[in-house]
Amino acid sequence: MKQKKETLTYNYICNLANQVLISLMPLITAPYVSRVLGVENIGHYSFVQSIASYFSMAAVLGTTLYGQRKVAQYRESIQQRSKIFWELVVLRALLTALFFGIYYAALVSRTTEKALYLAVSLEIVGVSFDISWFFQGIEEFRPITTCNALSKLICAVGIFTLVKSNRDIVLYAVLYSSSLMLGYLFLWKYIPRKVEKISMSKFHPVIHIQPAILLFISQVAMQVYTVLDKTMIGLITGSDAQNGYYEQGQKLIRVLTALVTSVGAVMASRVANLWANQQKGMIQELMEHSFRLVYAISFPVMYGVALIATRFVPTFYGEGYDGVIPLLYILAVVLPIIASSNVVGIQYLVPTNQERFLTLSVTVGAAVNFICNSFLIPRFGANGAAVGSVIAECCVTLVQLWVVRRQLRLKPFFKLAFRYFLLGLPMFLIGSATGGLLPMGFVGMAGLIVEGVLVYATTLWIAKDSFLKDLLTGRIL
Repeated sequence: MKQKKETLTYNYICNLANQVLISLMPLITAPYVSRVLGVENIGHYSFVQSIASYFSMAAVLGTTLYGQRKVAQYRESIQQRSKIFWELVVLRALLTALFFGIYYAALVSRTTEKALYLAVSLEIVGVSFDISWFFQGIEEFRPITTCNALSKLICAVGIFTLVKSNRDIVLYAVLYSSSLMLGYLFLWKYIPRKVEKISMSKFHPVIHIQPAILLFISQVAMQVYTVLDKTMIGLITGSDAQNGYYEQGQKLIRVLTALVTSVGAVMASRVANLWANQQKGMIQELMEHSFRLVYAISFPVMYGVALIATRFVPTFYGEGYDGVIPLLYILAVVLPIIASSNVVGIQYLVPTNQERFLTLSVTVGAAVNFICNSFLIPRFGANGAAVGSVIAECCVTLVQLWVVRRQLRLKPFFKLAFRYFLLGLPMFLIGSATGGLLPMGFVGMAGLIVEGVLVYATTLWIAKDSFLKDLLTGRIL
């Protein structure tokens, strides 16, 4: 049991590093890119990229979560996991070829911006090489982190070296899209030690289509309130600047979301294995550990974003990005909400073969988000889309909690949420009171962050909460 806990903690750290890297690379380059390309170019790229995302999602067809779960169930059998691996690899390659062809015929061949649309299409091609789901299934997260770190470093160097003016938007798109593909390709070098050849008589990739479609439907719905926001902002407002604000606000939120959802892939594989081996009694305990971790992080981070928003935006993005500030206030609220839905949906419903309920929850969220966007974006622009996303995430979480109310004890989860909501509150109140004494710019922002961390740590100590101690000693999971 001790070894299993150590493995979970190590895998969480690796997956956290991986998720942060995925989001951090654009955030690291953001101060430079925002000034060189400008808000309108960034907004236009965001719009085009959102369209390509639908085709990337179709090419995956729900096989990422499905593949992770299936591999986790059979990870002790190299024959079974090898069969699953090769079948899903071939299936994803065929689907990628199909949807890239549709993308090219429907969009690239008809647009006057062929170069930009082709550059972004590398993301569609790249998904056929993505095998991170396999390593998540066998609970080996270090190769994923290593390969992503290398690809992101190459991309960042390329952007700083080659992107020099607002005319380099296509080059920026090529560098960003190709970095994703590089990360996927680097990962293949670890495969020979993990899988073996299989007999063609046992090769049946088509059998995975039906179960994967259930997860695909949920992913489609999820895209509605993640990617469709950008599409609807562009179509309804006709403003690249509004999309630019939304894109830059989302970059910070995506990094912070990674902090609270990275435990998802780690715990999902473990829960899938426990479920397959009829060890259901341990799942409640694991869920409580997950909720404690994500709430102890998400609530203080939510308060922190609200405290530093007015300093962060002009310091980080430069002039002309004031529209990002209200977006950060709104989107910060979504962090503990996403934390909750990630634990219930990704860490419990999917591993326990209840993905139909995940599909139900995100479909409700998608419908709510579309309706909210239709009313709010025409009046409030990007701010309206952000409010719609918060409402949608609330609906997703409520549906999931309703579904599992008789399967899991929810009272401990609610107590944890209320506890860390209160424990994070002093840092916000004290920071709000003292913030005016600090200068604007980087120094004042850094001062608020340090002050917030110290106040939160002190509050935990006074309340005799052992979260920080458990985190530092590796006993949090």
